Amino acid sequence: MKYFADLLTLCRLLLAGTVVVAILQHLWLAALIMYCVAIVTDMLDGIAARRWPYSSEDVRRLPWRRIDPHLLDNIPDSALSIGGMVALVAAVPHWLLIAGIFMGVSLVFIVLVQSFIRLGWPRAAEITDVVFGWWFTLTLVAVLVQLAALAGVLTPTLIALGVCAVPALALKWSRATSRPETRTQAEQYQSPR
Repeated sequence: MKYFADLLTLCRLLLAGTVVVAILQHLWLAALIMYCVAIVTDMLDGIAARRWPYSSEDVRRLPWRRIDPHLLDNIPDSALSIGGMVALVAAVPHWLLIAGIFMGVSLVFIVLVQSFIRLGWPRAAEITDVVFGWWFTLTLVAVLVQLAALAGVLTPTLIALGVCAVPALALKWSRATSRPETRTQAEQYQSPR
């Protein structure tokens, strides 16, 4: 079971690619369904990783475990978000401005978080990363709502989104309110001073 989290992460990466293809082919309902499944894998992989952690022997033995787990999780997340937005820009011209705003603000968050880490300001880095997490969620929701509108199922999707929001927030509450890995990175920069 310890490979389950990695399997979910790999599935999300593959789904991100298929979502892009579906959007470019104007297969809106298929894109929406795959996008929702990908979001669910994002919610579950962290839970699975905590439930079935790797041993230190596994980390030494498995090459992909040597990569920062936070980075390993962020690659498919970014592929899903950025891929979905770029594909929507190609398929729906008014998305150019929307995607530009989302990506521009995201870039500002990334630069701020990394700057705070390198300055050794753990609290500022963590708070900024938490706010960035909420912003990232908003980008996912924006793409989801656009796909639902294009698929002609906006109302049922909004209802399902509302119903799923509370359990999803409960499952992800620790990630929604803290980023211990960011705080730890900043503290490591702070300690030599």
